[in-house]
Amino acid sequence: MPYVEDITICNHCSEEINMSTDGYSTLPSGRDICETCYSNYYFTCEDCGEVTNYDNSYEAGGQYYCHDCFHESYFICPECDVATSNDDGVYHEDHDATYCYRCYDRIRSNGIDNCELIHSYDYRPNVQFYHVGKRPKLPLRDQGIGVELEVDACTNYDVTSEIDCKQIYFKHDGSLDNGFEMVSHPMSLEYHQQFHWEDILGSLRDSGFRSFNTETCGLHVHITKDILTESERVKLALLVYSNHDIFAKLAQRRNSYGQLKKLTTLTDTIKETKYNGNRMEALNFQNSQTIEFRLFKGTLFYPTFMASIELVHALVYFIKTARREDLYSRTLWEDGFSRNIQAYKKFCIFVSNNKEYKFLKDYLVKKDSFITY
Repeated sequence: MPYVEDITICNHCSEEINMSTDGYSTLPSGRDICETCYSNYYFTCEDCGEVTNYDNSYEAGGQYYCHDCFHESYFICPECDVATSNDDGVYHEDHDATYCYRCYDRIRSNGIDNCELIHSYDYRPNVQFYHVGKRPKLPLRDQGIGVELEVDACTNYDVTSEIDCKQIYFKHDGSLDNGFEMVSHPMSLEYHQQFHWEDILGSLRDSGFRSFNTETCGLHVHITKDILTESERVKLALLVYSNHDIFAKLAQRRNSYGQLKKLTTLTDTIKETKYNGNRMEALNFQNSQTIEFRLFKGTLFYPTFMASIELVHALVYFIKTARREDLYSRTLWEDGFSRNIQAYKKFCIFVSNNKEYKFLKDYLVKKDSFITY
């Protein structure tokens, strides 16, 4: 039997740790955590070497830092949302903000500052929820869907005056060469389907802007974060990431701004949905109020635009109704976590049985991704 002094208790899971034989780490408070909890929930700061919870982590250059060490050397550019060295920051007097060199140069050079309707990247209006008729009674259906559409390759910013309305607003985006980001307030699915999106997308296209035919533009769709529990977020990640090839076809995006990952273990999946500091993942769980679906390539083609919104809606409500065994399987982790096609088939059946999806089924068929057999 080990001596009593060789036994300590994990501060996270409360399990006993044999300090002579088990791996463990020590927090700044002096309390110990077991090796499993460390790998799932903690990291060692690259600068000070202290063990810190992922909730307080910051990533820069592929390394993780605690709050104090990160802010001693880095800042988050408010335009591109990327961690940037303090030595590479440039202060913009008109915006009262510090940007990375790349974003600063674009903001100053492309003339977008002269457009009164295009706000700074950090503009945050009071959120308004738009819905059809009376406010929905069911809590789940009372959740709005917001979209962010990036357009580029044109400087005809006067088009914003033509399409200006209370449901949307426009912002700078440092990742674009000559363009802006159009953002909607949250709307119910039915409101999106009745909203004049087709006219808006047509005006942008006729004015010379592009979205799909660029290397820069994405379509980001947001849902309220609280609509999914932590376990449901894991289920969502399992469905999407274990059918990587299918969702890559549906998303059509091939750059680093919406990365579709191939995860190898269930533990990795759980960690990715809770503590990953990379906001560029296809499923971004790091925002405080929303879950951001970053996987879609930008588009001004109305049917594809609406199918993307409906896809997010369908994924959320399928996850809310799917059984645990529909998404978890022992065979899931075979062959490098490449496919869970049975779960995706059940999702397609769910879409087929819901008539509210006016564009989604046709889009799945068009992309050879409607699989029910």
